[in-house]
Amino acid sequence: MANLFVDNDMELHLVDVATSGLMGLGTKHDLVPVEAIVSEDAGSITLALDQQAVESAPAYANPHAGLNEELQRATLEHYLHS
Repeated sequence: MANLFVDNDMELHLVDVATSGLMGLGTKHDLVPVEAIVSEDAGSITLALDQQAVESAPAYANPHAGLNEELQRATLEHYLHS
């Protein structure tokens, strides 16, 4: 997990899961709902989502820009209907 996102009430809703390609190149960031995490180990998590659901979620192209409300809403709606 690269980032955790909380709302104004300090409730955790989304996590930024960073994955890298071959030899650590091409890091990709995907937002997933915290409810999708089924287990955690040092350096890894297991999700109750299939790869297609994660890859078809709204793009989180620039994790350094932060998370706006529109992207947060679209992401949560995506997983609600996946």
